[in-house]
Amino acid sequence: MYEHRAMLRGILRALKPGGRLVLIEPAPRPVETTRETQMKAHRLAIDFAEQDLRDAGFDVTRRDDRFDTRMGDERDVVDWLIVARRPI
Repeated sequence: MYEHRAMLRGILRALKPGGRLVLIEPAPRPVETTRETQMKAHRLAIDFAEQDLRDAGFDVTRRDDRFDTRMGDERDVVDWLIVARRPI
């Protein structure tokens, strides 16, 4: 159902050693507790993303749980940021 594992492995292979991948995503709302619920809402908790990156072989070099806040449809939306790199 989800191809994120294969996608991350492909990105890792495509990067040069030391190459970086930057992810910025909206944080899930409190009611979106499971990975499946979050993915249906097109949001993902930073903990899931960080673990997925580590499982794929990336080194996580920066994590910012509250990288940006912006106005959304109903309320403020908080975006998180992760910087990961291919090991050298």
